[in-house]
Amino acid sequence: VIEFAQNRDLHYFLNKNANTLSWLEKLKLLHKISRGLTFVHLHQIIHRDLHSGNILISERDKPAIADLGISKPVNESSDKNSIYGVIPYVPPEVLKGGKFTQNSDIYSFGMIIWEVISGCRPFSDRKHDEYLILDILNGLRPKIPINIPKDLIELMEKCWHQDPEKRRFMTFNNNLTHMHFLGNKLKELIRKVEIGEVKFLENKDTNILSTKINDQAIYSRRPLNLLISKALTLQSIELSSRGKKIV
Repeated sequence: VIEFAQNRDLHYFLNKNANTLSWLEKLKLLHKISRGLTFVHLHQIIHRDLHSGNILISERDKPAIADLGISKPVNESSDKNSIYGVIPYVPPEVLKGGKFTQNSDIYSFGMIIWEVISGCRPFSDRKHDEYLILDILNGLRPKIPINIPKDLIELMEKCWHQDPEKRRFMTFNNNLTHMHFLGNKLKELIRKVEIGEVKFLENKDTNILSTKINDQAIYSRRPLNLLISKALTLQSIELSSRGKKIV
């Protein structure tokens, strides 16, 4: 516990080192986080609440995934009547009333990728209410910074794909997880950066960095059922006005 006290969580660490972390250091940090989530998934566990406040950073800049209190085995069903989380990190299928899966954790990891490369929490400029949930259900994702390579954009977009089945990084293997293959892709990207095959633009995306933080952007876990119910009602009204049905 003492080892992880100094740098606290990932959000604090990113703020503290906003002007000093290189792109290579950011990629290596993401790779280490992916290894931690791979370990969780290899033990057939779904985290169900992955966000930057649940990733602790040690004095040696080593990340550890924490708060496994609501995690459950893959084959254990959860109480669908109780949905807790931090809205920007909760995948759309769960916001629609579906169950958490390991693919849900991959969606959350996609938001972690965005947070590490942008230096900002996702949707920090928005009020975290039913309208944000509605927009996420309709496919809204954080704006991708202009200075990152195509390889990382494709990786991030695959993680937060609307369809959980399309977040998969392999066809089938009983002994390995999708997070394992995702981690390998990050490792390969690190190699390409080290040899100069892939380059990041050094200029920062000022449109993202200058975003004003909404005082109703909530980054602590809380019950979301009421907000989800309101969002689904809004979506039903929206789709009805277009003559469509919710799938």
